[in-house]
Amino acid sequence: MQENGRKNKAENVTENKPEMVSRAEYERLKLEMTAERLLAEAGARSLPAAMALLNWSVLDFQAEDWVERLRQQIRELRRRSDTAFLFAPERQEQDYHWLGLQPQAAGDMIDVYGADGAFGLRLAQAEGVEAIKIKQEAAAQGIIL
Repeated sequence: MQENGRKNKAENVTENKPEMVSRAEYERLKLEMTAERLLAEAGARSLPAAMALLNWSVLDFQAEDWVERLRQQIRELRRRSDTAFLFAPERQEQDYHWLGLQPQAAGDMIDVYGADGAFGLRLAQAEGVEAIKIKQEAAAQGIIL
């Protein structure tokens, strides 16, 4: 019983220790995280697929401009027609030019409920033939109901 308790305590101590990684493993993880961050910023839809297409052999990680070279590779992947589907489309500001009907300004509207004729109110209360006569009367004055 005593021996079993010591074993459990020893396992608990090793479980609570942080994992130690080698310097090379740390550098590899740092490079992968940088690549994943750049791909996410570029709008990659699938990080593993985009990561697999990166050419790691041409990157010199000791050079200062390796991040810029990695960005260039990502831009190239985004631009190529065979890999562009891996990235979300770029959002472009659209300049809307109305070519057809434009919304009418509030001041240009005809007030059918005004004191001029009150055709709208009369039409709402009318039934049958009377409604047709009110519409004809309004049309004669240039008001379309």
